[in-house]
Formats: sequence, C-alpha cells, structure tokens
Amino acid sequence: MVSLTDPSAAVAVMQRMMELLRDRPSQVALRASACLYQLLAELAAGSTGEQSGEWQRSPVDLAISFMESHYHRGIGVSDVAACVGLDPSYLLKLFRRQTGMSIRDYLIATRLRKAKVLLKDPRIAVTAAAQSVGFRNYASFEKTFRKSTGRSPSVYREELFY
Repeated sequence: MVSLTDPSAAVAVMQRMMELLRDRPSQVALRASACLYQLLAELAAGSTGEQSGEWQRSPVDLAISFMESHYHRGIGVSDVAACVGLDPSYLLKLFRRQTGMSIRDYLIATRLRKAKVLLKDPRIAVTAAAQSVGFRNYASFEKTFRKSTGRSPSVYREELFY
C-alpha cells in the first residue's frame, strides 16, 4: 500500500514506470497511464487512513477499475497486469477464479456494454461507436457484436427504434 507517510511504495511504482518507459518506448503513454493509475489508486486508499489490515482493494478489483476506465484504449492483459503490479499469467488465474471469466472476455463485455449505450443515440454512427469503445476496426466490432447478441450492430440499433 502506498502511503503519504511512507513513500517507498510510491517510489517503487515510479521506478517500475521508468523501466517500462525505457524498455518499450512504443507503448509509452499506455504503460505510463497504467502505472500512474495504480499509484493514484493506492495513494487515494492510503490517504483515507485505511491500513492494509483493514480494507484493501484486491488485484482483481484494481484490474476491473482499470479496465472500466481504459476500455476505449487498445489495452490488453499485459497493460492490466502492469497496472495491478502482477505477472500477467498469475493475474489471469486470479481474475478467472474470482470472476469466472478471462480478462479478455471481461474487456470485450465492457466494450460491448458501452457500445450498446452509444448505439441508442442515432446521432452517433455505428463505426464511431465501435472506435470509441476501443475496437480498432469495424469488421472486428461487428463480428464480436454479432457473436454476443446474434445480430449486427445496425440491426440491433434498428430494433431499438422500431
């Protein structure tokens, strides 16, 4: 737990962030965001006076919070694991044990849930909805949406209004 009185954990997170920035300059913004998110979450928990023996957010809770806040970016398991500070394979096992689904499936479900909200607004193009929830191309979005709902995003939208 990062605390305002014991900065060693904050320093460790910042050092990890600097290592990530040095090792993978092509993913600088996303990895820095993940580490900063972890640092801020832990500082917020520490500033409310909660000690590790009392209430502490689990790695799965932190992973879910990170995905809910960053689903629209091109994040994956390694980014979620970097945010939480765990090995990706260990986080995958822990996440599946606690939620019954994989991180990838949770991320896809989150993106589809957010896309359905956007599709309720007829002013937003279907392709724009797909991009704004983190799908890189429309074909991938349509295939995933159809697999989940049994219909295309366009048909889903039409059914909302007729």
